[in-house]
Amino acid sequence: MWAILNADNSVKEFITFPQAVTVGDIQYPRNIWTLMTPAELFAAIRAVTYIKTEVPEGKYCTQMLFTVDETNYTITENPVLADIVYDLPTVKAQFCAQVDALLPTKEYQNVVVNGIEVAIRNEVDFRNLNGLMNAALLAKITNATTTFDYRDAANAHHTLSADETIAMCSAVLAKISALYNNSWVLKDQINNATTAQEIFAMDLNTGW
Repeated sequence: MWAILNADNSVKEFITFPQAVTVGDIQYPRNIWTLMTPAELFAAIRAVTYIKTEVPEGKYCTQMLFTVDETNYTITENPVLADIVYDLPTVKAQFCAQVDALLPTKEYQNVVVNGIEVAIRNEVDFRNLNGLMNAALLAKITNATTTFDYRDAANAHHTLSADETIAMCSAVLAKISALYNNSWVLKDQINNATTAQEIFAMDLNTGW
């Protein structure tokens, strides 16, 4: 990127890509940007190489000033910076919402228990597991010798005892409980933060 300067070194035009330019009565082809040296470009059309300056995190630019170096034929951004002032309650609410949005993406994932891939695709799968577990618990209470049929995520059939069924369902529920607990931990960290920068530094993908 380049800039074409006026005689007082103010910026006349920014050139973001090689293009033909007209200065005075002279039209220059687009290849001048590669054919001419920086010194030749400056002598011909007062063109200098544009150097960007990154704005630091937590700052914003209130005014863009420029520094021209006629020795090295460059113009460098010199932004006037100010601190970004964040509304802490708003930032907390936004990040807590992000955690809430992450939870279903972690919750609806298959769980492997004792070699059985338990399908967790939606609320229907949760209701089916709860019903299966309640039936197995009732069989245990009544000392029934009932077995339970279950089809896993690969549609493979399994015949389970009451104890095996309870163990499978309990493992899934324990995983879901751990996910919810992690979401609460993350939201507690967010809500206990005293600055927005603390929240921005948090990794919401940890602990799942």
